[in-house]
Amino acid sequence: MAIDFARRYLSRLKVGKAYLEVDTEPISVPTRIFAMPDIRFGNSQVLSVRGTAGAHQTTLAELGAKRLRLLKDKQAGFYDARPLGRQYFIVPLSVYQSWGVSFLQGMGNAVDHFLHKEDAYQPIIVSYNDLCPHTFMDQARAILKVVEEQCDKPGHALVMIHHLSSRKNHEEDPLAAMVVRELRSRFDLAAAVMHTAVGQECYMLGTNKAGEPAYVPHPRQRGKLAGYLQMAAINKVLLRNERWPFVLATPLHADLVIGIDVKHHTAGFILVDRYGERIRSLLKNSAQKEKLRDDQTESYLLELVRGEREAQRGQQMQHLVIHRDGRIWPSEIAGIQRAFKRLQRQHILSDDATLTILEIPKTSPCYFRLFAVSENGKGIRVENPQIGQWEVRGHDGYICSTGRAFPHPGTAQPLHVSKIEGPMPMEDCLEGSVSKVEMVMFTLPVQRHSG
Repeated sequence: MAIDFARRYLSRLKVGKAYLEVDTEPISVPTRIFAMPDIRFGNSQVLSVRGTAGAHQTTLAELGAKRLRLLKDKQAGFYDARPLGRQYFIVPLSVYQSWGVSFLQGMGNAVDHFLHKEDAYQPIIVSYNDLCPHTFMDQARAILKVVEEQCDKPGHALVMIHHLSSRKNHEEDPLAAMVVRELRSRFDLAAAVMHTAVGQECYMLGTNKAGEPAYVPHPRQRGKLAGYLQMAAINKVLLRNERWPFVLATPLHADLVIGIDVKHHTAGFILVDRYGERIRSLLKNSAQKEKLRDDQTESYLLELVRGEREAQRGQQMQHLVIHRDGRIWPSEIAGIQRAFKRLQRQHILSDDATLTILEIPKTSPCYFRLFAVSENGKGIRVENPQIGQWEVRGHDGYICSTGRAFPHPGTAQPLHVSKIEGPMPMEDCLEGSVSKVEMVMFTLPVQRHSG
């Protein structure tokens, strides 16, 4: 399809008086694939596609399904299955008075199933009056009002919100960003946000086992709802409470990886150690919408790494890698460099420690694509690349963080990694990127959903 498009529309491009010629034949490169890292679950159970002795063995095609089975297996389960602390479920009044109770029961069952404990998720229910226009200001006021009145102790919160009437498709949700920021800064609540769309689609008014009126799953939506509850239990409750499903049994090339992102005046930092056993997060307000000043960047990095030093007493921290999600600004680079030098002077990092800075662009004027091409006797077959396939072009690398082993439709878009500075080889940077994706992003084999 891409070749046909190039031949049909790009054969005679004209810019001013000059004609541009576009090669209609794709570049052929050797297939290079990183082996997925071994991962460790509870009770020291390890899953491997590498053939590691003593581990549960699987193939790449079965990795997602096997990983999920081990999470649900009492002999393995979550790597960190500690009991949850104080939980709030902040829900629209209209939802709570309809399908909200059934939804919460389903969420509780999903969390219990992963932690292998009964009644592991028993949140304090707080309903807010959503019977007002679905605008940012009206919904924001209603949520903050009820939180101020009823959430008087710190903890974790799952907040359900409506899609705003003014929000466009694929546009960042300002209400969700406000909820996370304000609940953290004003009420000491670590919040996750979900929308009402899937629940509204998946529940219907029916009858319960006693024949009484009740909201129940729609028969045609049971599979979608089960997948959604499973993913919400992991991403919105367990991960937000820092209960890690698994960690790496195959270490990263870096001793510390720190990811940085800035969005809607909120700076997010996440630190991952060599095996992913310690993951530290830091959220700070920023006066600038999408970037940080040099002094901010320096201060936040110092806070993170010093805290990790306390946890890693006696362990060497030699190689530091920074991942900047989106564009990295000159002020941020300056702050990173200053923080690195201060950490060396304070002997938190050794004199011969290394710093590598990577930029991971969110958009590109011309996306890089990889395809797997084969001949099967009936002609040429073109498929998505396999997860872990990579390519390096100078200081730019491309790594497939998903691929045909996982049931996602469409063309796999490789992760673009650009090295700004540092001695770590680009190949190691890419391999560390796919290992971190495997650890932090949980691509479980469930049905796709929206909301």
